[in-house]
Amino acid sequence: SLKWDFNDLKTGDEKRDKEMIKWLGGGKPAGTFTFGKSWIDAAGKSYAEGELTINSISQTISFPYTLERNGGWLIIDGTAKMDYQNFKLPIIRNMAVMTVDPKLTVRFHLTGQVK
Repeated sequence: SLKWDFNDLKTGDEKRDKEMIKWLGGGKPAGTFTFGKSWIDAAGKSYAEGELTINSISQTISFPYTLERNGGWLIIDGTAKMDYQNFKLPIIRNMAVMTVDPKLTVRFHLTGQVK
């Protein structure tokens, strides 16, 4: 299982980070991912599936990933696609004209020490 506080996630734009926390309801919004299973498709690509919880709503998601071992460290990179409306989050509008597509692609990079 992975757990995080959205306040710890940085987009590289401090104003955007503050707006994200406000959009998530303020305070210390948290997320979790609980691993369920993995598989390798016919082309040799690795996939993972599990429960993603955001805004107290859980959804099963699956996504491709790569895993690299570097000495005592593991490096996991992946790309997950999801619709933020499935987590009961409001449509993001800017200046009442522009709308952020609710179908997001989230890229992640995790590094952890093997114990």
